[in-house]
Amino acid sequence: MEANSDPVSNLDSAASPGAPPAAHEAIPPLTLPTPAPAAAPAARTAALLPGRRIKDRPASERPRERLIEKGADALGNDELIGILLRTGLKGANVVQVGQELVDRFGSLTALARASVEELKTVRGVGRDKAATLVAAFALARRMARELQREAPLLDTPEAVADLMREDSRVREVETFQVLLLNTRRRLIQTAKISDGTLDTILVHP
Repeated sequence: MEANSDPVSNLDSAASPGAPPAAHEAIPPLTLPTPAPAAAPAARTAALLPGRRIKDRPASERPRERLIEKGADALGNDELIGILLRTGLKGANVVQVGQELVDRFGSLTALARASVEELKTVRGVGRDKAATLVAAFALARRMARELQREAPLLDTPEAVADLMREDSRVREVETFQVLLLNTRRRLIQTAKISDGTLDTILVHP
């Protein structure tokens, strides 16, 4: 008799008569390795850490170098003010002091109206820095007045409003002013007649 070469058949024939067929061995479930938790994002670069001195930053992040390379319009108000202040204080760099000034006064217009004593109430701003800011804003106002002296044509209400807008922004009280024009409707002089009170302005004939 020829031997059965089928191993499965041999196993089947070896089983006891009437015994239940052997159950197939259960395949263990596939367990995927749990991925390691993602690494925490790296901290902000040292150059951007609050309080880091400006001179320790890369040149591309220093306000003065950025102004030279890209122009003043590329800088924020805090950076431009920082250039004027030049130095910060322990724990806050000069740009942060500039931002504190903007935050404290609420706007550049209010900041431009501030006195030396008012500016000195901001931490990191002493007498010299306050005087520098007052001088810078005074120069800006004088420049605006020089532009006005170029005898602008005032032939529409809009032209008058544009002329007076910059001067009005820095005044703390309402004023009554007269614009003197030549026969070609070009400005000769601006004359202030009186300053207003809380709710009234007096104009004498």
